Amino acid sequence: MPTSSRVIPFHQLPPGFGRTLDTPPDASATPRPASTLVLMRNGPDGLETLLLKRSPGVGFIPGAYVFPGGRVDPEDASPSLLPRLAGLTPQEADARLGMVEGVASGDRTAAPPAAAFFVTAIRETFEETGILLGAPRAACRTIPRGAGGDIRAMLLDGRRSFLEVIDELGVDLDAGGLQFIAHWVTPEPEPRRYDTRFFAAEVPSDCPVEPDLREIEEALWLTPAEALIRNRAGVLPLVFPTLRTLEDLADFRQTREALDALRGRAVNRLLPRLVRRAGGIQITVVKPG
Repeated sequence: MPTSSRVIPFHQLPPGFGRTLDTPPDASATPRPASTLVLMRNGPDGLETLLLKRSPGVGFIPGAYVFPGGRVDPEDASPSLLPRLAGLTPQEADARLGMVEGVASGDRTAAPPAAAFFVTAIRETFEETGILLGAPRAACRTIPRGAGGDIRAMLLDGRRSFLEVIDELGVDLDAGGLQFIAHWVTPEPEPRRYDTRFFAAEVPSDCPVEPDLREIEEALWLTPAEALIRNRAGVLPLVFPTLRTLEDLADFRQTREALDALRGRAVNRLLPRLVRRAGGIQITVVKPG
């Protein structure tokens, strides 16, 4: 059932976005479970979000500005990690994501345990930005590549597991600080598709970012309003879920205000459908049956 439809001009989209509409695959790819984390802080002009520009050489939406995130790895569902989730039990994770025994209610899509999506959000954010949402909460923990005995680099190249990293750093994961705010599925024509849970979390205003330069060209803290202005001007290309999230946050002045409003909000699984038009891509958002 459609929920909304609009045309996004080509200049507001990543380079080459929608080219698969002309040569769609014979069969639609199965979406892979993934997580995204919207990091927020209080800046001089109000609430700011962290946006990362994906490098031209990456395989998925190169050149787009995105929130940190990535696919769920099998290790993210490890029972050994469950005791390290501060402020969140597996049962609470199921309730927040609307899942029962690894199945998403409403669409019956097989998925990893709900707690794994929280782990993925924190791990991917750490890998891409150096920011670790650890518990107990304290000053911001940012681990540059090459610091901490090169522990972040060892995680990135597979020489350390995420469990080994948090053991060495002596922290648990602040899973309770994550708010589940959205659920998006990559459009069907795309060769790489993800079934992505979006979370939001607050970090201190002085929290530095150390991006992984293999995948990230630039890291920007922007108010949602400024990000939307730059997108309309064609200098900050966005995909639709990122655009919609920024629009949802644009009315909030402070991070706490936004998190309070988002807490407990009903979240529907949404699938954009794409049609090429003369001036851009028409995006119709539907709730898959």
